[in-house]
Amino acid sequence: MLLCMLLSIFSINGADTIAVQFKQINIRVFIKPPGNLSTVKLKLNLTEMLDRSGFPAEYFMTVPTVFCRDKVCRIDSIKLFWNNIGEYGQFELRPGVTLEKALGKDFSSEDYIKLQQILLDSDSPLKDVDLDMSDESVEGVDARTGATTMNENSTVKGALWTTYTLWHFAHGDIVSIIKNKTAEACDLNQLIVYLKTGNFNYKRFAIQQLKIKKLFDSVTLNEIETAVNANANLTLDAIDYIELAPPTVYFSEIQKLYTSGNERQRVMYLNSLSKLYTIIPEDFFVGLFEQSVQSKSYQEIDKLFNIIESKSLLFMSLNPTVVELLENENKLVARRAYWYLTTQKLNETQNKKLELFKKQNAFLF
Repeated sequence: MLLCMLLSIFSINGADTIAVQFKQINIRVFIKPPGNLSTVKLKLNLTEMLDRSGFPAEYFMTVPTVFCRDKVCRIDSIKLFWNNIGEYGQFELRPGVTLEKALGKDFSSEDYIKLQQILLDSDSPLKDVDLDMSDESVEGVDARTGATTMNENSTVKGALWTTYTLWHFAHGDIVSIIKNKTAEACDLNQLIVYLKTGNFNYKRFAIQQLKIKKLFDSVTLNEIETAVNANANLTLDAIDYIELAPPTVYFSEIQKLYTSGNERQRVMYLNSLSKLYTIIPEDFFVGLFEQSVQSKSYQEIDKLFNIIESKSLLFMSLNPTVVELLENENKLVARRAYWYLTTQKLNETQNKKLELFKKQNAFLF
């Protein structure tokens, strides 16, 4: 009864529930065991649970966890569940099976709850730990590893190896396997549905798959623009995606995203432009520059000048706008404009403004 209550709690705190499962498909997978338990990959059975439309809804897999004491090891089997993009959701024990910790004590109800909380944390310190199964103290209360010292929130006290094993099964190789299986079933319509969800990880998954599939139709591009404008944390994912698009699409999308983005995002877009193209349309570049002038961001303006200079671009139509920057209230911007203009072919009026700026701002040089 206690275990059933616990699992009910775990389901509430786990990954999003998606759809009622209708059919199961068994998939043979090969997983490297956590730690140095073995160099041979385990042959395990991953079960894909389909919804009524035949689309992957959830996955589960029974994994072994090892508890060792006095040179005697016991293997318990635990069923782990993931949603259809590989996010861990909950665990389940067979009836009558309990987990054991140091001194031969069974897990308490609090231990099970804490274990679930740890397993839900995909960024746990356990990801950087390399445990040695030959260390008999590994299940001890104050167990230490060569990589780090576990604090009391990182593991169930007296059950470090058990916690470690289950966390690495929950967040290890199986995650990419599940993502790939779901991706195989996704068409464009399904990925657009994911882009429109409120779940950040589904949005990221959708953009990554659209990149792999190299889908750059107008509907998809509009949905990605909407997603990025609503959540700036998707900016790098969107950049990775559009960098694979044809040049005309790339420049068009960068211009749209640049217009709607904040300063941090605009710098990211300029970083992409800087590394990607040696030939840049002049009207496109001038448009970005004029927007940066309006935003009064020295970092953006400096990056735009660096792009021109590093790629030896010649944009004569930009000079009038740059000359106006000599009167900018931000003296860093004005001085940066001055040094750029000294490398340009200017008309008589522009040259006079340049000389006047130097005379009136001698303290800047």
